[in-house]
Amino acid sequence: MSRPLAGRVVRGRVVIRPSGHKYSAVRCTLDGHTFPSKHEAERYAQLQLLAKAGRIRELQLQPSFRLVAAVTAFADVVAGLEAAVTASKVVATYRADFMYQERDRDRWRVVVEDAKGVRTPLYRLKKRWFEAQYGVSIREV
Repeated sequence: MSRPLAGRVVRGRVVIRPSGHKYSAVRCTLDGHTFPSKHEAERYAQLQLLAKAGRIRELQLQPSFRLVAAVTAFADVVAGLEAAVTASKVVATYRADFMYQERDRDRWRVVVEDAKGVRTPLYRLKKRWFEAQYGVSIREV
């Protein structure tokens, strides 16, 4: 299936660029939810079937997580001693595609999942940061 092309004139030349999403993703709507790609919508349908079969529970769409950095400030010097005050600051957020609980033998464990087509440098950074902060691995499908 071909996509329409958009033309633009730059210095007398016509530059043709495909219109649409940067990574060729196609928006889809399923069960009243709009997904940024067909891949993510298909994964949602699979997770719905797993939930009906009792293999997963508590399915959430687009859960958001705060990515926090520790900020250390030094208080006034009192009698030659420095007192460090540490606080945390929200620096960024990571929004996963899905979060649910999956049956693992006789217990349930939390799964954070991302339906990825392109792993951008920003995504890879946020993934490492999330995993270090929360101690949960992101499952990529």
